[in-house]
Amino acid sequence: MPTTFPPDVRQFVENAIASGEYQSEDDVLISAVRVLRELVERHEALRRDIEQGIASLDRGEGTPLDVSEIKGELSARWNQRRSAG
Repeated sequence: MPTTFPPDVRQFVENAIASGEYQSEDDVLISAVRVLRELVERHEALRRDIEQGIASLDRGEGTPLDVSEIKGELSARWNQRRSAG
């Protein structure tokens, strides 16, 4: 399938081939489409999860968030990562 890229994309493709990461334009395009497909699938899954969450809240199944607890957990994780690195 012949492809015409805008100049910025053309340069990116040429650089990717020149670096040896890809052998041809087709290889770059195949990789890009695979990444796009994965992104679309993840986006669809996230959308479904959000819709399920909203439906759950609409049924009254939700529980209020404790912002202080969330901040504490995030702070503990952050401190743990900092001390591990």
